[in-house]
Amino acid sequence: MESKIDTTLVTRAVIFAAKAHDGAVRKGTKLHYIVHPMEAAAITAGLTDNPEVITAAVLHDTVEDTNTTREQIEAEFGSRVAELVAAESENKREDQKAEDTWEIRKAETIKHLLHCTDRDVKILALADKLSNLRAIYRDYRNFGEDLWDRFNQKDPKMIGWYYRSFAMTCAELYETSAYQEYMELLGKTFCPDPEETASNQVLFCRVHLPILKSILKNPESRRWCLNHSAYDRDTTHPELDRYFRAFISEAYRCGMIPRNYGELLQDLNPDRWIRDPRRLQHFLRKQDGPHILACIAYHFRADHFSEGSLISDSIASGILSQMMAAYLEKAEREA
Repeated sequence: MESKIDTTLVTRAVIFAAKAHDGAVRKGTKLHYIVHPMEAAAITAGLTDNPEVITAAVLHDTVEDTNTTREQIEAEFGSRVAELVAAESENKREDQKAEDTWEIRKAETIKHLLHCTDRDVKILALADKLSNLRAIYRDYRNFGEDLWDRFNQKDPKMIGWYYRSFAMTCAELYETSAYQEYMELLGKTFCPDPEETASNQVLFCRVHLPILKSILKNPESRRWCLNHSAYDRDTTHPELDRYFRAFISEAYRCGMIPRNYGELLQDLNPDRWIRDPRRLQHFLRKQDGPHILACIAYHFRADHFSEGSLISDSIASGILSQMMAAYLEKAEREA
């Protein structure tokens, strides 16, 4: 099949970006900076064949990090490309130190993307952040804790907060391999602090709730959840299979699922819940937060007892989404 990508436009953008970034390197490395926008463009090309979006990916850091202006981008590549590049550019506040403005700049990015309805902007942002996260994961394995010294923000907890918060802004892309890779790397790179269980669970809910709602809206996805165990590989819907694996791993890490999950289910003796519903209500009242175990207990069926299928079943039923939404409302009221 013939490609729809306007290679002339993309090629011109590559030449333009290479000149604009000439001499620049990635933070703390000797790697030529142009490698990053090229990688972001490759990720973008896997998400769309729109040449303007791919071109914007190549150029996405030119306005933010070089002397290039939006007007130059528009004159060379058109108004849509300029619009997309501008959407991906931070207000650097050049009159202040970068480390002093890091948090407010990242908060502005999250707020902007949360309210953004332009899918192309979110594709561009995901490609950029996935490229960055790949580099962080790779370099952390090589340099360990010394890695954080190269960044303006040197607290890995804050960097983790940013990348976790970003995940919820692009939840509509959850079916794409790029988003799934992002979630997998996120879990491997930034492990939640066990001393911050409540905040970890709030962020978990904010990230995954919109995704779960999207799954529930799709009858085919919902049926898949009802019939699938999250612990058995399935090739009929690889995007859902990969998402659920990331979901389960993240749920364990932030305390949504206790480590002794299987033992607890056995010890709770579900047969008693069926005979005496008051036992189930007592168990649910003891749960603090949107605990997945509580959702499973509530939705338990005696003839459907396998860890993975119970989790999927609870998601498909909508009970997990309801509990997560209620938990978020409570957390926001108490904030």
